[in-house]
Amino acid sequence: MNLSDLFPNEDYRFAMRFERGRPADFFAPTDAGPRLLAERDRWLNEEPAHYAALLPGGEPLLAETLDLLRAWPATRTVACPGGVSVLASLNDGSPMSHCVELGRKLEADFLLLKADAAGAFCLLAGCVCFPSSWSLAEKMGRTL
Repeated sequence: MNLSDLFPNEDYRFAMRFERGRPADFFAPTDAGPRLLAERDRWLNEEPAHYAALLPGGEPLLAETLDLLRAWPATRTVACPGGVSVLASLNDGSPMSHCVELGRKLEADFLLLKADAAGAFCLLAGCVCFPSSWSLAEKMGRTL
């Protein structure tokens, strides 16, 4: 096989691949959960503003995300140590504290985007403890 067949004949660009799936399944707990959550907790304790962010306008997205998580059986019934529901602690406090706490409760990083007037999706909130060569702070408020 010729190596030139493996690479497109164009300049390098970042690419994303999407697959259809069920969000409730994606956010469901895994066997690696306790280890991942402990690591997420460590980073969020050390420097929460580096790993979680919420811009003005992101509050409704966060509220909708919390409502969805509360509706999905897999995330609604997961218990933290002591038997407390994962989402029970997210009833009081500021939206930013909810964003950080949600980052402590979900095994996966999450980003919340909203379409702007031109239809481009803009990053308004998220928690990224395990980035792959990029910075949440650099991406906040920017489009895909």
